[in-house]
Amino acid sequence: ILFPYVSRTGPAVPMILWGAVYLVLLQILDRTDSAPFNTFPIIILEFLLLQLGVWLAYQLAYGMSQAESIMDLMTLSAFPSRTIDINAASRQIKIEITRSRRYHRPMGLIAIQASADENITNTELVSAIKNDLSHRFSFARIGQVIDENIRQTDMVFRERFNRFVILCPETDFQNSEILAERIAAVIRNKTSVQVSWTVAAFPDDALSFEDLLDVANSKLTHFVMDGKD
Repeated sequence: ILFPYVSRTGPAVPMILWGAVYLVLLQILDRTDSAPFNTFPIIILEFLLLQLGVWLAYQLAYGMSQAESIMDLMTLSAFPSRTIDINAASRQIKIEITRSRRYHRPMGLIAIQASADENITNTELVSAIKNDLSHRFSFARIGQVIDENIRQTDMVFRERFNRFVILCPETDFQNSEILAERIAAVIRNKTSVQVSWTVAAFPDDALSFEDLLDVANSKLTHFVMDGKD
């Protein structure tokens, strides 16, 4: 439940993992007081209950991920755009970085962070659901606005924590900054959502996409903590 990505591996992985943890603890812990007699039936019962608990937790995590996927599809269908999840775009990103490196061409990377909704802290169930849907629709709308204001050759990706990443081929640092300022202004005007942004450029700041993203995110985190745009 705490690590949703585990639900993509299938129930066997966490069940085997926790089963192994139980067997290791069984060898380490002294069972003299907890199971002085007929230890084997107690071990079997504990092991089965543990596996049942892990399986139920997996099913809950899987159901939660499916519900989130459905809500994401709803929001994306309401505000269609070219925005895709950054984890699903590794091949496209690799092609663009390779092309820029091979032909010695600049490339800009823009990271945009939407401000968190202060009303999300409400703990009532109905209000929490309403705020979650509002947050998702706002995030999708921001993605649509970004898509409408970038070039056909630019690519925009969704990242976690209300962040978007825009990859701009054939764009140096200065022109990337101009584009980021324009997009941030349009987002504020059309959605009334405050955003922070930062820019990193290939090859000046880093030579790989991962390093470019780290540079941009570290700058963005610093700006958000300082309350700057």
